[in-house]
Amino acid sequence: MKRRNAVRSLVIFSLGAGVIYSCKDRYEAIKLLNLKHLEIARNELDILDDLSRMIVPFQEIIELKDHTALPFVLNMVDKLNDATDRQLFIKGYRTFDTETASLKGKAYSAMNKVEKDLLLTELNENELDASPALYQVFNTVKLRSIQYLTTSEYYQRKINYYEMTPSRFYGDVSLMDLNNMNDERD
Repeated sequence: MKRRNAVRSLVIFSLGAGVIYSCKDRYEAIKLLNLKHLEIARNELDILDDLSRMIVPFQEIIELKDHTALPFVLNMVDKLNDATDRQLFIKGYRTFDTETASLKGKAYSAMNKVEKDLLLTELNENELDASPALYQVFNTVKLRSIQYLTTSEYYQRKINYYEMTPSRFYGDVSLMDLNNMNDERD
C-alpha cells in the first residue's frame, strides 16, 4: 500500500513539474531555435504571434488550437532569407507598432480585432501607404504561416490526404464531350 502511494505521489509530482515548466514561457520554443540573425523583444514577439494568428487562425481548428506558426516563421527568416530581406524584416517588426500608429492613429497592439482585420485587409490589398519594411513583415508572416499550415501533419493527413503512387487523376474532359468510338463505324 505504501508503495502505491509513493508511486502515485511520484507520478503526480512529475506531472505537476511538467505542467509548471510548460507554463513558464510561451516563447520557449523560439529561444531553443538559437536564431543567429534575429533578436526579438517580448513585445515584438507578441505582435508577430498575434499577426500570424490573425492571418491563419489555427485556434479555430480543434486539433491545432495550441499551435503557432511563429517559431517556424522566425526559423525560416533566419535560415532562408538573404541578408537584405532579413534586414528589411527586422526593421519592419521593430517599427510595426509605431508605423501602424502613424498610419491608422492607433498602435497595432492597442487595436481591437475588428480594427486589426481591417488593417490586415488593407495590407493584403496593398492599399496603405506603408513602408516596404511593413509589407515585408506582413508578406513574410503570411507566406510562412500558410506554409506551416499546409506542411503540418494535420493538414497532410486530414485535409489534403496524401496518397501513394499512382496518385489521383483529375481530368479536364467532361463526360458529355466523350464519344464512343465503337458507335461511329462506317
